[in-house]
Amino acid sequence: LVLILLILFSSCDKTGNSDIIDNTHGSGVNPANPGNNAENTSDSDANLINADNNPFTDPVNTGYESGTAELDASILKKVVITDLQQHKKAEYTESGLIKELCALLNGLSYYETDTEWEPYYQVDLIGTDGDLAVSITTSGRAVAFDRDIKINGVILKKGLYEVEQWIHEHMIRFSEGQILDPACLEHPAALKAPEEITYQEIYDKENSRVNSYEINTEIYDFLEQFFAGKKFNILSSRRYFSYMETEKATTGARSNCQSIVVITGGSESDLEIYSDSPVKQFAKIGTITLSEIPERPGVYKMIMGNMEFEIETGSDFDAGFKSIFEENRRVAHSLTPDDLKTLYEENKPIYMEYICKNLGVPNWTGRPPDRFEITTVDSGKPDEPYTIAAFYNPFDVLLLFYTGGNGQPWRYIGFVPFGGRGAGTEYRVETWNGHIWITGNESGGHGTGESRYLHNWYELTDKGIRSVLSFPYDEYFVAYMGGYILKADSIKTYPGDNSDNMKVVVDYTLEKRYALSLDISDEYGHVAVSSKVRAEYEWDEENEAFTSAFPANELGTPNFVYDDPEITKQCDKILEQYYNELVDSIKDIEAENDEFSRRVRVEG
Repeated sequence: LVLILLILFSSCDKTGNSDIIDNTHGSGVNPANPGNNAENTSDSDANLINADNNPFTDPVNTGYESGTAELDASILKKVVITDLQQHKKAEYTESGLIKELCALLNGLSYYETDTEWEPYYQVDLIGTDGDLAVSITTSGRAVAFDRDIKINGVILKKGLYEVEQWIHEHMIRFSEGQILDPACLEHPAALKAPEEITYQEIYDKENSRVNSYEINTEIYDFLEQFFAGKKFNILSSRRYFSYMETEKATTGARSNCQSIVVITGGSESDLEIYSDSPVKQFAKIGTITLSEIPERPGVYKMIMGNMEFEIETGSDFDAGFKSIFEENRRVAHSLTPDDLKTLYEENKPIYMEYICKNLGVPNWTGRPPDRFEITTVDSGKPDEPYTIAAFYNPFDVLLLFYTGGNGQPWRYIGFVPFGGRGAGTEYRVETWNGHIWITGNESGGHGTGESRYLHNWYELTDKGIRSVLSFPYDEYFVAYMGGYILKADSIKTYPGDNSDNMKVVVDYTLEKRYALSLDISDEYGHVAVSSKVRAEYEWDEENEAFTSAFPANELGTPNFVYDDPEITKQCDKILEQYYNELVDSIKDIEAENDEFSRRVRVEG
């Protein structure tokens, strides 16, 4: 008991989140089914998993017993689907629906798990002999079998498995007698493209730059005239059962072909597929990639969600598609500061979208700019300053950096975004021993009981601009189980230990909060302890990076550690003073199971 208490309470010197048990899903190793796609790269020798999540080390000797079920639509005559939440039951005998259900379950990869999932549907597959072939329970991203089952030549022992793809939406459709993302689509078939298009990008064999404002608007005109709401014949289709496969197909289309990526409105999440099937069929939309097939004029790939279609478009669509890319290549141009000023003053619709696409900047999603400035920064070279073109709105600022001007060609070298809700749009230029850094604040996100703000440093050189330092200056993460509050009292620069270097020194107040039932707890049931913490980041000239006592992240910049000996000391005092009360408060823990699990619930 003392050991339990010490483990629970001595963690006071760690981040507040570390005091909350993090029991994530299974390890993701040992897929029980590598899938049935020809390009699937999963290990076909993966271990079999039994109901106790223990791997079979010798798959060859597991056998195919007479009691093992099989997902073969040809030996099934009916499916009974029970909605376990609404207590509704539906029965279907349509062979196409049963075939698609089996294709979905056969196509998924199955993984061991110790996570407890909320059950949503019970699926009873009835054989042609009238007997129950197998009963399956599905959750958001998990499947449970009531008996051993053979899937693509691999036997899964009865029990619960996680799958890679979320299948909840598919099970909703099946329960309604419909199909989402068909794997066995029969032809002839057609689809109708979404009506609403909110955003688009083009990729000309990896090159995504748009070279004129007019071309960007022409792309929208083309999509409205020849794609949005139009019906296309489907020549062939493929269903992807893993996100990796979908990403591979999308990346390949953008890298090797001419493609238009289409983002649709939120009101349309699925599109209907038209065919002779008596069962209604749909496909999830998500992001649509329209890609040429050079050797087949008038035929295009349409990749979206879990599906890839080959669609027949016609000569007008084909000509319009090709003309966009031909014109974009012909007028190749990189925007200059003067161009940016002109675009701001003209204030044409979606001009910021064009600027971002031309310069390779993430799309500006905030309010339209209400201020534009051009300033210069001394580069240390006579008559060769850096130029900063800055777009502002009340919450955000986008800085675009150039070299050149004064009779020399402009060269765009990079961008920096600052701001976000509550972060402000101010930025500073810091210089030291020939180095130039651009510094400012950024919102790291906010939500119920949490917010995070970062102070970021970027180094500016002729080669471009790169992130070299990021640290929190205002964080709030507090829930009913406790958390922490961190605020920077001051951020200053000093000479480093080596006088040629610079040091950034941040003085913090760190408060950590713990859910403890003591007479010193506040109205939220928290005991708060606080301390002053100093963080120092010194520029390392040799490695061209900031270093500190904190460990570096994958980008090489230090990560702040929410740790302090003074907080540990205060926790020890509370432990000593309230030891008996704390022991009494955890006596019930001894009766609890040592294993923890989480229930995963999908809100549909």
